[in-house]
Amino acid sequence: ANLRGRNAQWAEQAVREAVNVTADQALQLHVIDLIAPDLPTLLSDIDGRTVQMANGTATLQTKDAATREIDMTYVESFLQMLADPTIAYLLLSLGLLGLYVELSHPGVTVPGVVGGIAVVLGLFALGTLPVNWAGVLLIALAFVLFAADLFLPSFGTLTIGGLVSFVLGSYLLIGSNAPPGYEVARPVIWTLTACLLVFSLFLAAAVLKARLRRPATGKQAMIDMVGTVRSALKPSGMVFVNGELWSATLEGRGQTEVPEGTPVVVTRVEGLRLVVRPATAAEVARAEQAERQAEVGDRREVIPVVGAPLTKPGTPSP
Repeated sequence: ANLRGRNAQWAEQAVREAVNVTADQALQLHVIDLIAPDLPTLLSDIDGRTVQMANGTATLQTKDAATREIDMTYVESFLQMLADPTIAYLLLSLGLLGLYVELSHPGVTVPGVVGGIAVVLGLFALGTLPVNWAGVLLIALAFVLFAADLFLPSFGTLTIGGLVSFVLGSYLLIGSNAPPGYEVARPVIWTLTACLLVFSLFLAAAVLKARLRRPATGKQAMIDMVGTVRSALKPSGMVFVNGELWSATLEGRGQTEVPEGTPVVVTRVEGLRLVVRPATAAEVARAEQAERQAEVGDRREVIPVVGAPLTKPGTPSP
């Protein structure tokens, strides 16, 4: 600034304190030489000025000079778009959401790949912005809490904490030294927060439904099944359950013997032995109804079509 005859004091404040001024104030502080409304006026105003070059002084001859516009390349336009704080925020948030979906549903692949690319682009964009990295860590922590809530019995407290962390991180993402208006759009923050809330509720409902669903395979699936005694229980014997013959023992001590052919209900499985009790009439009826429904669902009927055989024109029918 001293070499070019500028305001060195303001230049130091601009670097150290990130101060900024309007165009008119810059002209008053001798930060700039002049203000021109358009390019032809600028070329006319600076014509004849003497400037200091590395090898001496030179006089500008810019009046009526030919000009040529050089547009940005596609890559430069793309990088300029990434430098927008809201775009960087969307890339980071949606990328982390994609990784979250991939971790909660392994094997989907597409959200993980797209999310990984978006996170890398988001971090690249944040590297060109005045970022408060505490905000980035809070956003990342939010998705860690979302994922942990799927596997821990937190009753939704981790999801609530994740939403709070996400909102705080979103507001803190751009540092306080950023120029005015250089911030993440507030409607975008709350829209993403609402989407995360709905998505978390959907996942929580799916996980709860899966946990409450009766097991279809394994030992736990045999609980409450109705079987038939094949060898009298005194108190141990054999029962036929779910198409298999099992060793079984009577539950409790109130009854010491159950004759062959008696319906029984499985109460628990201990190793390779079932613990059973006599079935009630309602349980037997429910089991028979379920068996009939299964048979109807698996039945395939062939309905014959009765009619005259097809014949060629002019051929007498048999």
